[in-house]
Parts: sequence; structure tokens; C-alpha cells
Amino acid sequence: MVAPADLIAWAQTSGTADPAEAVDYLARALLCVPLSEPKRQALIAHLGQLPPPEQWAEKRDEINARLRDVLVAL
Repeated sequence: MVAPADLIAWAQTSGTADPAEAVDYLARALLCVPLSEPKRQALIAHLGQLPPPEQWAEKRDEINARLRDVLVAL
């Protein structure tokens, strides 16, 4: 079985600190066309508030799951 992607590690190296930055970065990295503003806002809302980056390690599984949901929705 393959381990799920650790999107927290990616987010930390990219400097992502909030939901809008995370959605924008994933969209730029993975899509050929820009997201529509309604879709962007829906994904940001779905991701929800993120704790400060220094707290991500203790909530790694939860945040990774939320980031993977956004990735799938893209």
C-alpha cells in the first residue's frame, strides 16, 4: 500500500500559511487554466481555517486530509 501524500511538507516549503494561499498554490501547480472565482472561494471555504504553521505538526493527519480533499476537488 502506498502512503498518502504529505501535503503539509509541501505547504511548509512553499510558504503557505492560510487557506487562500494553499488553494491558489495548488491551482497554479496543477491546473492549466485559472480557477473561477466562485470555485476558488468554495475550495477556500471547504479547506476552512488553518492553525498557525507552527502547530501543523501536531495536527498533521487532519490538515493533510483537508488538503487532499481540496486536491481531489481541483
